[in-house]
Formats: sequence, C-alpha cells, structure tokens
Amino acid sequence: MMLEAMISKDYKKRPTVKSLLETETMQLVGMTEKSKEQKRSEQENEQMNKRMNELEMKVRSLEVEKESEKQQKVNEKRDKEKAIIEKEKAIAEKNQEKRRADLAVSDKDRLQVELDRERQEKERAQSEKDQEKQRANSAEELTGMFQQQVERAQNQVTRLTTENQQLKEELSRRETVPSTPKAQLKQTPVPTPKPKQASLLQVTSSPQPITVNLQVPTGMPGHKEQNIFKHDNTLADYTITSDPIISDGIVYYETVFEKHDGGYVFGIGIADSTVVFKPNKAPWHDGNNEKTVCYYMKIGAEVNMSSSPRKLTFFVDDIEQKYFVINIPQAIRFWSFICKPNSSFRVTRFERRSSSSAHGVTGSRGFEWGKKEQIQLTFSAISTLNSFKSDIIQLLKKKELDFKSNRMKTQRIFSYLKIKFPEDCYNKRIKKEKEKEQEQERKNVREVERNRKAFLDKFVLTRSELEQVAEMEILIPFQQLVQEFVQEWTTNERISQIVKPPKRCGINNQI
Repeated sequence: MMLEAMISKDYKKRPTVKSLLETETMQLVGMTEKSKEQKRSEQENEQMNKRMNELEMKVRSLEVEKESEKQQKVNEKRDKEKAIIEKEKAIAEKNQEKRRADLAVSDKDRLQVELDRERQEKERAQSEKDQEKQRANSAEELTGMFQQQVERAQNQVTRLTTENQQLKEELSRRETVPSTPKAQLKQTPVPTPKPKQASLLQVTSSPQPITVNLQVPTGMPGHKEQNIFKHDNTLADYTITSDPIISDGIVYYETVFEKHDGGYVFGIGIADSTVVFKPNKAPWHDGNNEKTVCYYMKIGAEVNMSSSPRKLTFFVDDIEQKYFVINIPQAIRFWSFICKPNSSFRVTRFERRSSSSAHGVTGSRGFEWGKKEQIQLTFSAISTLNSFKSDIIQLLKKKELDFKSNRMKTQRIFSYLKIKFPEDCYNKRIKKEKEKEQEQERKNVREVERNRKAFLDKFVLTRSELEQVAEMEILIPFQQLVQEFVQEWTTNERISQIVKPPKRCGINNQI
C-alpha cells in the first residue's frame, strides 16, 4: 500500500515525508542504519585506538632513538674535545722541543762565535809573535850590515893610512937623495855617483780603456761601486782581482789608495790567472807567495805579454821604477790589496796600449817570477814613520803605551817623531824618586856620545858609501832604524859638511 501510494501518479495521494518516517519499515531501516553506523563508529574507534597505540609506540621509539643520537652526539663532542686537548698538548710539546732546539742552536752559535774569537785571538797573537821574531831577525841582519859597513870603513881607513904612511916614507927617502927630484903625487879624483834618472811615462798613441770588473770573493764584507772597493770597519785582509784575464798585448793598470794611513798595509800586483783569493786573505796566503808579485805604493803596473821574456814594470806618479819582473805567467790578473778599517781603493786606469812605456832607468834591478829570491818591493821610510807616528798617537789616546818600562827610549821616539811628550803620565813623586837614576842615565848617554864622536873622528864616510847604506832594501818595520842611524851620523859636523843625505830615502828635516 505504501509502495502503491508512493508510485501513484497523483502526487496528492503520495505519502509525506513525515508519514514515511513514521512507518515501521522506515523505523526499522533507520534502526538498522543506526546499528550499522554504531558498528562502523566502533570499528573506527578501534582502528583509531590502534593507530594511536602505533603512533605512541613510534613516538616512544623515536624518542629513544633521539635520546641515543643525542647521547652519541655528546660522546662525539666529548671525543672531539679530548682530541683537541691532546692535539694542543702535542703542539705545546712540539713548541717546547722547538724552543729547546733553538736554544741549543743559539748556544752552539754562541760557542762557535767564542771559539772563532779565541781562534782569531790565537792567530793574531801568533802573527804578532811571528812579526816580532821577524823584526828581531831583521834587526840582527841590519846590525850585521852596519857592522860590516863599519868594518869596511875601518879597513879602508887603515889601508889609506898605511898607503899614506908609505908615501910619506917614500917621499922622505927620495928627498934625502940630492939628484932625485921631488916626487909629485897625483891625486885621483873620487868619482861621484850620477843621480838616478826617472823615466816619465809617455803614451805614443791613444790607449784603449778596458772595463774594470772587480771580483769580490763570496762572503767578503765591504762595498763595491764599479771601479771602487771600500773596506768595512774591521781589520781584515782584502785581496780583490780585476777581470778580464790578460794574456796578450801591453796593458797598464793603476790604483789609488785612500785612508790607508801609510805603512805596509796596501798594494797592487799581478797573480797567475789560476789563483783564486779567499775572503780575509792576503795575496801571499794559501801558498800563493810564488804565484804573485806586488809593489806596496800608490802605483801603476804595466805588463808586456808580447815581449820575450814577458815583463812586469811598476810606475809611481807615471815615473818608471827600477824594479821589474820577468818570465811572468802566460795569463795573469791584476789585483789590489787593503787591510786597514774604512780604507778603500779606486782603479783609475785600466787600458790596453800599443807600445810599452818602460824604457829602463839607472840602477834597474830585475827579479824572476816564482824564484825564492823574489822580494816584496817596498817604499820610502817617510810613509812608515808617518804611520808609526799615527800608531803612537792612537796608543796615547787608548792609554796603552807603557812609558815606565823604558822611559829614555820612549822620550827618544817622541823626539824623533816631534810629538809632545805627555808629562802628565808621570807622577811627581815618581819623578823625584828617579832623579838620581836619570842623572846616571844622562852620564851614560854623554859617555856614549863622547865615544861615538871619538870613533867618527877616526874616519869619514864618503857620499857613495852613505848612499849605499840609505839605498839598502830593508823591510818596512826597520827602515826607520836606517833613518835613525843615518840621521845620527849626519848630525856630526864633520860628516854633515861632506855628505848630504839623499832625499829619496826620506832623510830630511821634515821628518
């Protein structure tokens, strides 16, 4: 009925919604649907509870994992901090070891410096000892030379006296014979030595300049500026060669030295091209004595590699000197040598020439290269005395000169060098105590002077003999001794009227 009414064509006959809902069928259907929905909701609740439980389990597991990760991170962080601490500790230990090593190196360097200083002091002391020994030997040789000169002069005086006596006897014997005319004695004139002629340097054609290339040994202090080399403020031997190597033609080399204060402290020369000079070494060191030749002056040197034999000639202020060297090596280098602190040298000429300027001078003397008789050529005693004077003044400033050990000798040196004697070095009390001793010394000096004058009155040295004494080639430290002897001899009125000392030896009133 309900269905028929629902499908009726007349809509008015159709049941309303309310009526439909109030029917039992619809209520049953509603209850069924309601029970289904309730079951569905219960199932959904169960599923929800399961999901909640699963989620809670997952959350717990995640929390556990998170906690374990956190703990792991903490452990890793602790391990990293521990590693950093160990690394810093290792670095600190390494730095300590490095500091210890640096300290050991510095101690080693300090000890090495001390050892080097001690070695240098020993070498200096040994060199001073050798110099003193050389001076003593040269002094003995010089004394022997003067003794031989005196003996020669005595023998000559004796011979002349004997001849004079014989002539007098012969003359008196002839005068006793009436028929014999008086003999006339002829006096033989004494030849006087000719003065030495200086050969001036003449250039026949324009010289070709050579570029100066100073070869400074590695490790040698000092400063090079093109053709100039300057010494530092230490006392050391500097030997500087100049390139190129000379093996042919005629070459002239000249050097000017500055701040050398005179003395045996500078020079130029040549060396075999194979010679290599080491730092802080003189030309004659390391076995190079027979491979070098030098001239200690402000000079020039000319090598003639085209002549036979090959020849080396020295010039001073363009004046040819009497010393020359033959048979020099086929290839040579020029060198310059200085050793004084703050001194320097400058190469003023280094040129190739078409012809030689060496023409020979009176009294020329040659030396052969490499022979033992080869000597180092020296210069006048004037520069040596000036150097000695400057050294005395320096010792005065440093208060290192002992006046009390040999007062008379010190006063004599000061009188020769014309230096004011420092009276304040003596105490008045010491002067009073030694007045008697000085008086006795003066008596002894007067006695020696009387004996010397008496000896000089017996004979007179000729000019040629005195020039031979003055011209003797003696090492620099003893040329002032030659100066002293010759000056003392010329103070005698009898000799000074006959002999005038040669100016070339520096014996004049300016010293």
